[in-house]
Amino acid sequence: QLDCVLRYDPQQDCYEKMAARKAPWDCCSATVCGSEIIITGGCSNVTGGINYFADNHDDDDDEPSRAVQYYIVSSDTIYLAVDKLPVALHGHNTVTISKH
Repeated sequence: QLDCVLRYDPQQDCYEKMAARKAPWDCCSATVCGSEIIITGGCSNVTGGINYFADNHDDDDDEPSRAVQYYIVSSDTIYLAVDKLPVALHGHNTVTISKH
Protein backbone atom coordinates (compact mmCIF):
# COMPACT_ATOMS: atom_id res chain seq x y z
CA GLN A 1 0.00 0.00 0.00
CA LEU A 2 1.28 3.43 -0.93
CA ASP A 3 2.45 5.36 2.11
CA CYS A 4 4.26 8.25 0.43
CA VAL A 5 4.34 10.54 -2.58
CA LEU A 6 6.09 9.06 -5.61
CA ARG A 7 7.96 11.26 -8.09
CA TYR A 8 8.29 9.90 -11.61
CA ASP A 9 11.37 10.69 -13.70
CA PRO A 10 10.42 10.09 -17.35
CA GLN A 11 14.03 10.36 -18.55
CA GLN A 12 15.17 7.59 -16.21
CA ASP A 13 11.78 5.80 -16.33
CA CYS A 14 11.80 5.30 -12.57
CA TYR A 15 10.01 6.41 -9.40
CA GLU A 16 11.49 7.99 -6.28
CA LYS A 17 9.87 7.93 -2.83
CA MET A 18 9.16 11.37 -1.42
CA ALA A 19 7.24 12.66 1.65
CA ALA A 20 5.17 10.27 3.78
CA ARG A 21 1.39 10.66 3.92
CA LYS A 22 -0.33 12.00 7.04
CA ALA A 23 -3.75 10.34 6.60
CA PRO A 24 -5.23 7.43 4.58
CA TRP A 25 -5.09 7.66 0.77
CA ASP A 26 -7.30 4.75 -0.23
CA CYS A 27 -10.17 6.11 -2.40
CA CYS A 28 -9.02 9.73 -1.92
CA SER A 29 -8.89 12.50 -4.53
CA ALA A 30 -6.16 15.01 -5.41
CA THR A 31 -5.80 18.22 -7.39
CA VAL A 32 -2.96 20.61 -8.21
CA CYS A 33 -3.39 24.18 -6.98
CA GLY A 34 -0.44 26.48 -7.67
CA SER A 35 2.64 24.70 -6.35
CA GLU A 36 0.70 22.40 -4.01
CA ILE A 37 -1.06 19.08 -4.45
CA ILE A 38 -4.18 18.91 -2.29
CA ILE A 39 -5.38 15.45 -1.23
CA THR A 40 -8.91 15.14 0.15
CA GLY A 41 -10.87 12.39 1.85
CA GLY A 42 -10.00 8.72 1.62
CA CYS A 43 -10.73 5.63 3.71
CA SER A 44 -9.27 4.38 6.96
CA ASN A 45 -8.65 0.83 5.73
CA VAL A 46 -5.09 1.79 4.72
CA THR A 47 -4.08 2.36 8.33
CA GLY A 48 -6.29 -0.35 9.83
CA GLY A 49 -7.65 1.35 12.91
CA ILE A 50 -9.74 4.21 14.11
CA ASN A 51 -10.05 7.03 11.59
CA TYR A 52 -10.00 10.25 13.59
CA PHE A 53 -10.95 12.24 10.49
CA ALA A 54 -14.23 10.36 10.02
CA ASP A 55 -17.74 11.53 10.89
CA ASN A 56 -18.07 8.82 13.53
CA HIS A 57 -15.11 7.35 15.36
CA ASP A 58 -15.90 3.66 15.37
CA ASP A 59 -13.56 0.93 14.15
CA ASP A 60 -15.15 0.52 10.67
CA ASP A 61 -12.36 -0.32 8.20
CA ASP A 62 -14.07 1.48 5.31
CA GLU A 63 -14.91 4.68 7.14
CA PRO A 64 -14.60 7.76 4.85
CA SER A 65 -12.25 10.54 5.94
CA ARG A 66 -12.65 14.31 6.40
CA ALA A 67 -8.88 14.85 6.07
CA VAL A 68 -7.25 17.45 3.82
CA GLN A 69 -3.52 17.04 3.15
CA TYR A 70 -1.26 19.52 1.37
CA TYR A 71 1.87 18.38 -0.45
CA ILE A 72 4.36 21.20 -1.02
CA VAL A 73 6.39 20.09 -4.04
CA SER A 74 9.28 22.54 -3.58
CA SER A 75 10.04 21.38 -0.03
CA ASP A 76 8.82 17.75 -0.34
CA THR A 77 6.59 18.28 2.70
CA ILE A 78 3.09 17.05 3.50
CA TYR A 79 1.01 18.64 6.20
CA LEU A 80 -2.45 17.88 7.48
CA ALA A 81 -4.89 20.80 7.41
CA VAL A 82 -6.34 21.88 10.73
CA ASP A 83 -9.75 22.43 9.12
CA LYS A 84 -11.39 19.21 7.98
CA LEU A 85 -13.82 18.70 5.11
CA PRO A 86 -17.44 19.48 6.09
CA VAL A 87 -18.34 15.84 5.34
CA ALA A 88 -16.32 12.64 5.10
CA LEU A 89 -15.54 11.67 1.48
CA HIS A 90 -14.13 8.74 -0.45
CA GLY A 91 -14.33 7.72 -4.11
CA HIS A 92 -14.92 11.35 -5.12
CA ASN A 93 -13.29 13.78 -7.57
CA THR A 94 -11.58 17.10 -6.90
CA VAL A 95 -10.87 19.97 -9.31
CA THR A 96 -9.10 23.31 -8.99
CA ILE A 97 -10.88 26.39 -10.37
CA SER A 98 -8.85 29.58 -10.78
CA LYS A 99 -10.47 32.80 -9.55
CA HIS A 100 -8.85 35.13 -12.08
